[in-house]
Amino acid sequence: MRAVINPAYVKERIQLGEVLPLSGPYRITISASQICNFKCFYCTHSLDKNKVLETGFKFKNMEYEELISLADQLLEFPQRLKLIVFSGMGEPLLNEKLPNMIKYLKDNNVSDRVEMYSNASLLNKEITHKLIDAGLDSLKISLEGLSSEKYKKVCKCNVNFEEFKSNIKYFYENRGQCKVYIKIIDACLGEGEDKKFYEMFGSICDEIFIEHLSDCQPLTGDCEGIVNTTRTMYNEPAVVSRVCPLLFYSLYADADCNIYPCVTLGLPLSFSVGNFRNEKIIDMWNGEKVRRLRLQHLNGERNSISVCKECGNMTAMYHKEDDIDKYADKIKILMNDAE
Repeated sequence: MRAVINPAYVKERIQLGEVLPLSGPYRITISASQICNFKCFYCTHSLDKNKVLETGFKFKNMEYEELISLADQLLEFPQRLKLIVFSGMGEPLLNEKLPNMIKYLKDNNVSDRVEMYSNASLLNKEITHKLIDAGLDSLKISLEGLSSEKYKKVCKCNVNFEEFKSNIKYFYENRGQCKVYIKIIDACLGEGEDKKFYEMFGSICDEIFIEHLSDCQPLTGDCEGIVNTTRTMYNEPAVVSRVCPLLFYSLYADADCNIYPCVTLGLPLSFSVGNFRNEKIIDMWNGEKVRRLRLQHLNGERNSISVCKECGNMTAMYHKEDDIDKYADKIKILMNDAE
């Protein structure tokens, strides 16, 4: 097996509490599409559409011109972003402008890296070369099973599995400088299939991993008791912090240009802090809505915020280097001094 078994996060992490507050986000997740061709049992797209619409969610693609506006606004921050991730509540490849979006971000040096999460079902030779030529730094592929039959069960979609695997292999063989990461969640593997997964895909990617099914989308919760919250998505021991660090270094842009104060997917529209069509992202980052939210966490009032109280992302994405509980008082002082 050529691939290295590694979870999908940067291993060389700084001690976040030592550098807060930040003048701008380290990362932003962008939802190029809020449409998906899969209906995976653990995803919001598997739920009744009307229930999803009640949250303010829109099933749509981001326009290319909107991405340009977003990118140009991100360049207004004093420091360049470390990471832009195309992911969110949909399959990015369903937006035909995605390669152009990636190219604009890379040509304008908006961030250190541009990555994409994809179910890879739409990969073909043409799209492969468009993504690579655009300058994509990393393609992270989420598998839903090891056979066509499993895909039908997990995501209610017909997938020619051999063709699907062949397209991933083609991307890997033509990837240039782009890194390929392949992962599957443990709940999509049958008993004894761990070894089979590594054998089937370990030679056509750079990194590979079996993730733990986590409580990462508010509407799906614990997937009717399947989720084991004692482990992170990286299958490491979970720790419940008082302060959510995601609020202090990340943002999320949905396909309708709404900005959210963290990378959590599927949040209600009421939790957004503005829309970049009519408000600057840098003003949102430094604005009163985000400031008040951060202070509530720093003051130990996270559970008074209904969205944060129910959110499992802080625990699912826990890293000891990001734990800022012991820095809370220091950060509050620095935030007040910065006013």
